[in-house]
Amino acid sequence: MKHHQIGKHVVVRADQAGVIYGILTAINTEEVVLSQARQVYGWEGPETTGGLAVDGPGPGSQVDIASPEKTLRRADCCAIDTCTPKAVRAFDAFVWSR
Repeated sequence: MKHHQIGKHVVVRADQAGVIYGILTAINTEEVVLSQARQVYGWEGPETTGGLAVDGPGPGSQVDIASPEKTLRRADCCAIDTCTPKAVRAFDAFVWSR
């Protein structure tokens, strides 16, 4: 059976890896795999990762450029939140700057 979030934009909160935004391409008992993965180092606006999946990052956030794929240990993933269209637009429009 296909997982209901496969192919959707998600925000993952992981113990070791932090917060990552991307498209969920695979999930099983061992791994969570994201394509177009962007590390979120810090964000302004929403106070939680669930809120980040609803509203996306605000001005002043720190979101890295996308990597083709990122694999996380499933055991480290605390939450996988499906993004709203608003959050996807905010992430996709976000430009990394230092």
